[in-house]
Amino acid sequence: MSFIKKKSKKTKEAIKLPSNLTRKERKEIEAAYKRAKKDDGIPRTAQQSIPFQRMFTDGICRVTDNYYTKTIQFQDINYQLAQQEDKTAIFDEWCGFLNFFDSSIKFELSFMNMGTDEENFEKSIRIPFADDNFNSVRVEYSQMLKNNWLRAITV
Repeated sequence: MSFIKKKSKKTKEAIKLPSNLTRKERKEIEAAYKRAKKDDGIPRTAQQSIPFQRMFTDGICRVTDNYYTKTIQFQDINYQLAQQEDKTAIFDEWCGFLNFFDSSIKFELSFMNMGTDEENFEKSIRIPFADDNFNSVRVEYSQMLKNNWLRAITV
């Protein structure tokens, strides 16, 4: 098998290609070579700028051999609506969770509080009607939830 030396127009580098390749195959190989040469270590997307070794299906990300990270999202306004004794219990549980981590474990929490779209929230708490005599109760309960939410966000 003989090889043909071909110079790339842009890079002026010699690429050795087998002589028995079709014109289409040569073009494909040259295109792949050009794409590979573009990887100069400069990130071109946000994903490329975030160094990590592996992303697991459960959302845990291995950044280095001994450093992992995980992001979780939760939505809950129950703390604002809770009675004082329930707030104390929630806070005690939260403290227990934080104290679970040994001082040798690097642990960081970041919170992002974002406003809730009233229309989407209303849809999420609305109880769908059923073929029974309790639709008026569903409407009243949904309205109570909405009023509690509105009271909580204006505090």
